[in-house]
Amino acid sequence: MTLGLSIKLRRKGRGLTQEQCSLLSGIGQASWSQYESGKVKPSLDTLGKIAATLNCRSGELLGEHPPNERSE
Repeated sequence: MTLGLSIKLRRKGRGLTQEQCSLLSGIGQASWSQYESGKVKPSLDTLGKIAATLNCRSGELLGEHPPNERSE
C-alpha cells in the first residue's frame, strides 16, 4: 500500500474530511490532498503531524507497524 493511500484510508476510517484534517494539523488542504494522491511525499516533520492528526504512529502510515502489533 502506498503512503498516500494509507493516509486516505486512515482519514476516512476516522470519519474526517481533508478539510478537517487540514484544520487539525495546520497543513494546508491542498498539500493534504497532494499527500493522499501521492503527488508529493511529506517531510518527516509533516508526516508526524499527519500521524498525530490521524491518531497513529508515522510507522503505521508507512506500513512498518500494523495497528494490532504496536509495541508499547
